[in-house]
This record gives sequence, C-alpha cells and structure tokens, in this order.
Amino acid sequence: MLELESVATRSGRTSRRAFLQAGFLGIGSLTLAEMLKLQAKASFKTSQSDTAVILLWCGGGPSQLETYDMKPDAPSEIRGPMHSIRTNVPGIDVCELLPCHAKVADKFSLIRSVSHGHSGHPDGTFRFTSGFGKDKSGGLLSTESKHPCITAVVNRALGITRNGMPVSLDLSSGYRWYGSPGYWGEMYRVPVASRGLENWRLQVKQDQLEDRRSLLSQFDRFRSDLDHDGNLKAMGYFQQQATEILLSNKAHEAFDVSKEDPRLRERYGVEWGEQCLIARRLVERGVNMVTVHVPGRAPGSLGKNYDWDDHAVNWDLIEAMQDRLPFYDRTVATLIDDLHQRGLNKKVLLLVTGEFGRTPRVDNNAPGRFGRDHYPAAMSMLISGGNGPLGTVIGATNSKAEYPADRPLDPDDIRATLMHHLGIDYTQELPDNAGRPVRLCYGRHLAEWA
Repeated sequence: MLELESVATRSGRTSRRAFLQAGFLGIGSLTLAEMLKLQAKASFKTSQSDTAVILLWCGGGPSQLETYDMKPDAPSEIRGPMHSIRTNVPGIDVCELLPCHAKVADKFSLIRSVSHGHSGHPDGTFRFTSGFGKDKSGGLLSTESKHPCITAVVNRALGITRNGMPVSLDLSSGYRWYGSPGYWGEMYRVPVASRGLENWRLQVKQDQLEDRRSLLSQFDRFRSDLDHDGNLKAMGYFQQQATEILLSNKAHEAFDVSKEDPRLRERYGVEWGEQCLIARRLVERGVNMVTVHVPGRAPGSLGKNYDWDDHAVNWDLIEAMQDRLPFYDRTVATLIDDLHQRGLNKKVLLLVTGEFGRTPRVDNNAPGRFGRDHYPAAMSMLISGGNGPLGTVIGATNSKAEYPADRPLDPDDIRATLMHHLGIDYTQELPDNAGRPVRLCYGRHLAEWA
C-alpha cells in the first residue's frame, strides 16, 4: 500500500534530504512521477479512441467439445456423453449446460479455429499472451514470460494512467502467468486489485498533503531558473499527474458494487462473478483493459476442479463441467447482456478463452473417470462486441475437432485484434533488453474487427 508521510521536520523546517525524497512512493527506486516521465518516452504508435477490452481467462484449458465446438455426430469416444442445444441463432449450438448462452447467442460470436504448438500450461499461456511460448534456449518459462504480455503492452502504449484512472487492471487473485511485463521491467506491470485498489490508495492526512504540495512547489520554484531545456518543467507536470492519480477516487468508486441494482448483482453472482461486474464498471469509467481469472469450479463448491485442467487423473471432466458451467453460463451471459443493455458493446471487446483446448479422444489414464488432455491444435473461444460481428461462427474444425478445417487462426491474430481495437499499432517494433527490435505482434487482426 502506498503511503505518503509529511516531509517536514519537527521544527517545521524542511531538510535537504526531504527535498530529495519528495515524490518517492515506494515503487522500487522510482517515483511515480519518474515512471510517468519514462513512460512518455515510449514513442508508441496509437490512435486515441474510447475503447476497452475485458479478458476472461479460463486457466487450465477449457474443452471445446464440452462448450463451444461439440461434435454430436462423432464417435462416442470423441463426442463424450454431453449433448448440444440450439441457440437463438440458427446454426449455432452450444453445450446443454449453457442455456443462458443460448438466449444471448445473437450478442456474441464463437471462434473455433485457433491453434498453436505449445502444450504446457505456462508456455501455452505465454504463447497466447506474449507471442513467445518458450525462451530461446528451449526451456520452459516456469513462472513468467520473458517477453511483455498484452496487459503490459496496453499499460505502456496507453499511458499507465489516464484521467486519474489506471489504464489496465488485473482482477485476479494472483494468477500471474498472463500478466508479465517481461524485459520491459516492473514499471509496466499491471496492478492486481482482487479486492479493490489497496495498493493505490492514498493514506495521508489533508494537512500533510498540503505540506507535500507546498514542498513540491517550493522545490520547483527553487530550480526553475536552472531549467534551460524544459526537463524540469516536464518533471513538474508528471509530479502533478502523479498527485492527481493518488487523489482520484474514480477507480475506488468503481469497486463499490452496492450502487448496482441488487437483482443485477445476483445475476452476476459472487467471487469472480462480482469481478465481472466490477470489470464492467471499470471500463465504463475509462479503464482500457481488465482481466478476470475464471476458476474451474463454482463459488462455494467443494469440487476438486480448481481450474480447467480436466485430465482424468485430476478429476472427472463431466462432474467438473456440471459443477462449473451453470455459474459460468449465467455470469458470462449476464456480462454480455449487461454490456449491450448499457450501449457498451461497440466500445468494449469481450474475449473468453484459455491457453489451449483438450484432446478430441478421451483419455483413459484413470478408469471410471472421463477426461481430456492438453491439446493446442484446436481451441474455441467466445468473443463479443468491439463493433465486430455478432451471432456468427468464425472458422471451423474437422469432424472430430482435431485441427482447423476452415480459416486457421493463430493466437497472435487474436492478440492483434485486441490491440487493434484499442488503437495500438501492433506492427511497430520496440527494442528488447539486448537492443534488438521486436515486433509487438506477428499476427494480423481479424478483418471482422476492422
């Protein structure tokens, strides 16, 4: 938690050391103002637009065959025991445990033809979020990507903060594989705010704050005559912006869901369901990207399915789906409907995905249990809004959901689509920590989101 303390001595005088420490906010060895100043040198190519992305991350790898790409005509060892149901859009069927999805299918699209070649959880996640699944030595990245993930790209490209609000926020509870700033460093790491903005909250009395402002003002006046190239004037601007960030209550207010209709809150549900409601409130107030981690079991459940990694040796996939999907179904459908009801469906692009799909053939590693293994060759995801098409299916897999049979797509294409929607030129190159130019994204955004 950031805390500001009075820099005046007991005698009421201000020491030289206090002058030098003015503005330090406990973020490594940088002041927040210095972070903002460094960020301004990023030279990102962006177009200003009032747009946002909400990413619901289903860590572990959701099965396409039990959600959005069912194969009712495939052999039993492929299709599994679940059935598909029709939606309000002819030709789009979903799992029988997704009846709420079926009622709002005209407000989202399904992408069924994304594939890549990284079958481990960390490298599959990094491949999707940064474009690089393994480091150049060939070893797995066991904790965080060494390359900047999309949340860091958004943070750096759009300015870390804007109008007293953070540009990007992670509402997860510590699921960090998808949020690495990589070689760009900690200044571009997106704040985690699972229970509110504790780490952004201003803890200072008003008289101390006024003393701090006075000190900074004196400091700026004292050195203004030495500023021949404008650097100190610029630093003064960033000091002012840093103070505005800390004083702003806009972000904190967004977390106050008590102001919402109780009936809507009930539809969203608790835990990560409430985080989805907060995500909508954040993008409504100017945040450009919000990430929510979707766990593998329903809130309050005693099931063993803590994520979406549905191997038979872990737990029974069918029992896991019966546990998680009813809550998942209601919450995702509520978020989609809420965004449309509030006229946010063009501004906000919603993406629901994990790092890969599951094997078409059922695994037999645990007799008596139904499961599927990791499978990056075919995966499905839900996409809604962003002024893109609704009630459509993009791409297709073959009859057994083994590989893309129509319009094969790469995770880079999805990441490029998110950046394009946010006005970020994903074709630009920035140096890595060795000074070599690296393109932000090697994919191409989907033409439907032009």
